[in-house]
Amino acid sequence: MRAKAGDDAGFGIAEALVAILLFGILAVALVPPIILALQVSARATIIATASQVANERIELARAANGSCSDFHDFLRAPIPTYDDARGVEFTVNQTPSAATASSYVVSPAGGAGDADSDGLLDSFCDGSTVDVISFNVDVVSTAPNNPDAAQATTLIAVPGFGD
Repeated sequence: MRAKAGDDAGFGIAEALVAILLFGILAVALVPPIILALQVSARATIIATASQVANERIELARAANGSCSDFHDFLRAPIPTYDDARGVEFTVNQTPSAATASSYVVSPAGGAGDADSDGLLDSFCDGSTVDVISFNVDVVSTAPNNPDAAQATTLIAVPGFGD
């Protein structure tokens, strides 16, 4: 059979260029929301990991409340390095303070009341009338564009305080 004179099967160059143009317009419209969604997801991951680290430190502090000496040893122990699966590191600051007073249990290393420079007041377990500690944990990511943080505070009863 003979093909008719105007019956071209398939795409011509003009149709292909129109399809590429439409695909380009669609890509330009969809790429920014996808990038934003990835950034929001990364930030949510950092905040979730920071919250998990803060909760872990609080649970470790609660587990160390058998005696004033146990809690003191927990506070003196170095804080491990925390990072998430993507390699974002977190800095952890934990601050115990007297729950019924305004004075802190910790001081700057070598500061007033810290002769042995361990960052804890030398009178921590000696003659204090405090039996409950307010334990605060701050976790901050070291990600360059995501300095997100989590903070948690709890009260911990420490037997042996004031004995």
